[in-house]
Amino acid sequence: MTGTATLLRILLRLNRTALVLWALILPTLLYLSGLSIAALYPTAQDRQAYAQMAELITVETAFTGPRNALHTLGGITVYESGWFLALGAAIASILIATRTTRGHEQTGVWELVRSGQIDKHAPLAATVILLGLLHSTIGALSVGALVAAGTDVPGALTFGFALVCIGLFFAAVALVSAQITSHTRGALAISFTVLGIAFTLRAIGDTGPTSLNLLSPLGIAQASSPFGTNNPLPLIALIALATVIAIGAGWLNAHRDLGEGIITERPGRPTANAFLLAPLGLHIRLARGRILAWTIGTVALMAAFGSMTTNVDEIVASSEATADIVRAFGEESFTAAFFVFALLILAAFAAACGISLALRVKIDEEEGRLGALAVAPRRRSYILAGYVATTIGGTLIVVMTGGAALAIGYGAAGDDWSLTGDILRAALSQWGAVALILAVAVLVAAARPSWSPLVWFGYTLAVVIALFGPIFDPPQWLLDTSPLLHTAVFPANAAGVLFGIAAVGVIAAGFGAFARRDLG
Repeated sequence: MTGTATLLRILLRLNRTALVLWALILPTLLYLSGLSIAALYPTAQDRQAYAQMAELITVETAFTGPRNALHTLGGITVYESGWFLALGAAIASILIATRTTRGHEQTGVWELVRSGQIDKHAPLAATVILLGLLHSTIGALSVGALVAAGTDVPGALTFGFALVCIGLFFAAVALVSAQITSHTRGALAISFTVLGIAFTLRAIGDTGPTSLNLLSPLGIAQASSPFGTNNPLPLIALIALATVIAIGAGWLNAHRDLGEGIITERPGRPTANAFLLAPLGLHIRLARGRILAWTIGTVALMAAFGSMTTNVDEIVASSEATADIVRAFGEESFTAAFFVFALLILAAFAAACGISLALRVKIDEEEGRLGALAVAPRRRSYILAGYVATTIGGTLIVVMTGGAALAIGYGAAGDDWSLTGDILRAALSQWGAVALILAVAVLVAAARPSWSPLVWFGYTLAVVIALFGPIFDPPQWLLDTSPLLHTAVFPANAAGVLFGIAAVGVIAAGFGAFARRDLG
């Protein structure tokens, strides 16, 4: 198709930062996870004890996937983190595919490009090749990461291929979604709904009727059983299904008008209500779906962690290495250490939600909406306040509902509600560290939007150091660079308050920079 190679080079340049980060972060996290598992369960006896204990905790499979080959290093690594990272590959596909198709079409980029001697299918074809290159790179680097961590090669190859298949399947889903709706919000909503349904069907299938797994692309990929049977047939079926869906996206692209979706939008109300006339009301309206999705996912995960905490003594009893790792997150008791680890996960989820909300400043500026707001007779501080309020308020909702779910899960499982207050206070303290991370995101979005990818990079480093640092015992100065570890104490300490005060100062600097710089 005429122009495909040229558009591919353009897309590679426009998305180079995101592509590099996704291609490096997922394999790196997989490698670190493999190293931590090797430290946790260094012997065959330790791994066999882990496998026996995992059979007793059914609820964990709803989040981690099927219990395959848990007597091997690779099997435990995939079970503990591999399938979670596969969700990252799916999310990368959805975000990049939507941006490079519906996003550029919505802003008029593809209309301008297609006015020249460019085939009408070239943008879609260039996006398919782009995503194919991305996931091939992620798959290859993941295989290398697993092998470097000490796993066997056949299992690593199977899991790497599974990552590729999952990424390409959801890339195809996102391409179809981009043809159906006229706006990126709708395309993202459809794609993430499909991902949510796939995860739910897979979770139900792993804890109940196993036949439901075959209705989920995630379940089909997991049926390949990396480090177990290493069966490639489910992956071949999944890649064939992804191909069919991608062909369907091409057919839809050929049978619709440029700029429009297959489903036309209904006209809105002639006038907005008073709530939507203010920037804050508009921000809340646009952010509510994202906040709700993060809240639901966090609540489900924290409830599971809470129920597992009642059995923490049995879990760490599986091996002395397990006890050492759990103790690294707190020395008073294994229960307190497990709560600390759960609160770190909670903070990581909340920070990711908040960063995605804070960086909407950059997206709205690129698409011209921020400039339209600035033309109105309103101070810039009033405009930015809407973004900050939804960011801070949304993450507070995620943290506190997640903390409540953790407390309820623990109390209901063990019929012990005595720690409810301590859990909620610890969650609120952890939110102080999250607020500081978000304040930096607001400052970057307000002062230097082009530096936004660095926010995600810094967030990843903070989370990796917080989750893996205590295990490997690096220099103290390195641990101190992650604000999450300063508030990861059970019961809570005063560090959360200090971080909250610092966050106010950083946000104030963001307001000052936003008022002085040129938009666009």
